[in-house]
Formats: sequence, C-alpha cells, structure tokens
Amino acid sequence: MTSRARIALTALGLTLGILVLVLATNGHVPIFDRFSGQDITTFNGRLYLWQTVLDNFDPTKLLGNGLQASDLLLTNLRVASSIATAPSNLFVGTLYDHGVIGLILLTLVFITLFISLIAGMRKATGDHRVL
Repeated sequence: MTSRARIALTALGLTLGILVLVLATNGHVPIFDRFSGQDITTFNGRLYLWQTVLDNFDPTKLLGNGLQASDLLLTNLRVASSIATAPSNLFVGTLYDHGVIGLILLTLVFITLFISLIAGMRKATGDHRVL
C-alpha cells in the first residue's frame, strides 16, 4: 500500500468518525444511549432472562428441550415481554434448547475454529500474515 493510499484511508476514517459524532450530538441520533443508559448492573435485564432459563433447565435431559424452546419458555413465562424474547446468550440458549451434548458440540466447534485460525495464521506469509 502506498503512502498516498494510507493517508487517504486515514482521512476517510477520521471523517467518518467526526460525522458519526456530529450526528450523535447535533442530530439527536441515539447511537451511544444504550451504553450510558439505565440498567448496567443486569446488562439491561439480560441477567433476568439467563436466570429464568437456567432455573428451568433440567440436566437430566441430555438432548435438551428442542429447537428454540428457550424462546418459548420466556414467552410463556412472560419474563421477556419488556426485555427480549430470546435468552440473548448463545451458550445459555443452546444449553436449554439442545442440552449438555449440544453445548459441548458448540464449544468444540468454536475451539476447532480457533485452532484452525491460529494454524492458518502461522502458515501465512507476506501480505496474508498482515491481514
């Protein structure tokens, strides 16, 4: 990459950053409101959802309760009416929906992806290594 391209890319990034800040302040666009908002201690109510799903989890059901059963549970218990309609956590939702076996398989998939990413990074050369 030439120095002219780097300067243009840096200028473009700074311009976009300034534009986002101007829109957020002058245009009253609530970009950062969810981070400086109400309920930080419970992750905007997500902890209530996770606790409800985990309280109703049965460890004897190794294969879980079925696809999107956690969504149905939260809807039926009316816990999620004001917060969300899904557990908002991939691992908690998978544990309830697909059981311990599903959670183990999901974790193994992520571990395998991470290992192959590291192996690919070690084999890369030149420009691919920079990326």
